[in-house]
Amino acid sequence: MITFLFDLDGVIYRDREPVVNAAAAVADLRARGHRILFATNNATRLRSEFAERIREVGVPARTEDVATSASATAQYLKALPVPPRTALVVGSEALATELRDVGIRVVDLGLPSELRERVDVVVASLDREFTYAKLAQAQAAVLGGALLVATNRDPQWPGANGTIWPGAGSIVAAVETACRQTAVSIGKPGPLLYQTLLRAVGADPAETIVVGDNLETDIAAAQAMGLASALVLTGVSRREDIGAAGAKPTIVVGTLADLVARDPLALLAEARRSAADTANRPDPPGPR
Repeated sequence: MITFLFDLDGVIYRDREPVVNAAAAVADLRARGHRILFATNNATRLRSEFAERIREVGVPARTEDVATSASATAQYLKALPVPPRTALVVGSEALATELRDVGIRVVDLGLPSELRERVDVVVASLDREFTYAKLAQAQAAVLGGALLVATNRDPQWPGANGTIWPGAGSIVAAVETACRQTAVSIGKPGPLLYQTLLRAVGADPAETIVVGDNLETDIAAAQAMGLASALVLTGVSRREDIGAAGAKPTIVVGTLADLVARDPLALLAEARRSAADTANRPDPPGPR
């Protein structure tokens, strides 16, 4: 059994519309006995809400099949040698819920500073009600010794009708600047989101193929973990972007139907060869 790890927006759906061939491709892979998982940097909704949205476009999905940067953040904190007991959240209620579900108590941001207890971790994410007061409270907590964690660093996110909105990375940057500290970032392009999900389901990274539409996040995270990857050209990145990108996919496919037509064992073998070539490649000569 091979694990296929799908991104969502641009791969399974675009906004509320299904991506062409997505439902049929996932059904085909499942019929062959492969495992299907989903991972998104979006930390503003619960996993159950994403599972419902995936089902709405014709792809069966369970909550446990889905990881968000919020759920991965909660699992990361829970797995620390000394897990935090309290957290201050600059982010969504969904993020706060994920933290509570692993036993972390979320401190009320609305309390006056003299009544607020010391917190163990500040988690920064997309917050549509972000204020200077929240920034000051996060700063005080981090300067008081709290760990600083970011769900993800996405600078923007696409809205309806071509609009662009500030992403979680915009909020994270403000908090980091105020604290003069760099947050531990969980979401793509780092490896922690994928690592957390694969560990939770007991999947072997050597038998995993990432399917994404974004070279800078999905494919970069796969490369950071040494995973095989397929760039599907139904979302953000284009074939002509690959030359200038730091991360290179194992293969490029036009649609998910093209992916299903490929031999997944051959893709895994190709990814291993590519990783071995990279590891054995001599370093470029230094300046003379």
